[in-house]
Amino acid sequence: MKKLLILTAVIAAAVAVRATTVIQGENGVGFIEVTIPEGEAQKILSVPFEACLVGGAGMLSDVISTNGMKSAENPADADQIVVLTTNASGLAVYYYYWHKTGTGWETNLTVRLGGGPTNVTPVVASNYPIARGLGFWLKRPSGATGTNLYMKGQIATNSVPIMLDGGTNFTLIGLGALTTTNLNQVAATNWGARYDGGGAGNMDKLLVVTNANGSYIQYIYKASSNKWVDVNQGDGEPQVAIQPGEGFWYQRRGASDLEFTPVVSQ
Repeated sequence: MKKLLILTAVIAAAVAVRATTVIQGENGVGFIEVTIPEGEAQKILSVPFEACLVGGAGMLSDVISTNGMKSAENPADADQIVVLTTNASGLAVYYYYWHKTGTGWETNLTVRLGGGPTNVTPVVASNYPIARGLGFWLKRPSGATGTNLYMKGQIATNSVPIMLDGGTNFTLIGLGALTTTNLNQVAATNWGARYDGGGAGNMDKLLVVTNANGSYIQYIYKASSNKWVDVNQGDGEPQVAIQPGEGFWYQRRGASDLEFTPVVSQ
């Protein structure tokens, strides 16, 4: 396994950020519990619900519960949610939200990939939509305890596709399923036109982070077998299943955009 430097400029030139339309699910609320690491760590997450029943459709402050999260009087000592967006010039920018004692998710700062001014005003958590199928991070401080994070929302009955930019781009996504899902159990119609250009350096690739320090497994798409293959396991099945609420990176190698449809859990 290799180490993925999640919050650096390593992939600054290849990050794709796409907005999706948040749609309503059925009038039933769902809750999921995601296992998270204790202490200083990062965890890639993805919301599997279409909308939240309280205070708006899929707003960050409603979808991600503060229950069990570490609060503090300053951001450095609190759990933080980090989302990836763009400014008016199309440059990738991170929004940081921290769990402020007595307040909830509070706007912290913005950071531009590669450095320099962000030229954006952070959106308050109650007005920031977290669309289903797109990923974000939980960033934990050294004193964080507790191993559960909770998300809530309306159970999906259909899906809005996510467009993944072509041309060697990384996009942070999630399956959207409410049950543990093997990558090769996701239907080809959900994945869209995956690309196999011949040779590992030209194939579409998934990067699945496996632990708190950023180690990840790489999967390449092989059209000959119509599945994702661990680059270190030959034709073996992926060894890492995607848990509900987890996210991962999609590296697009094909020149055209790819339409990915999050899984619907009935």
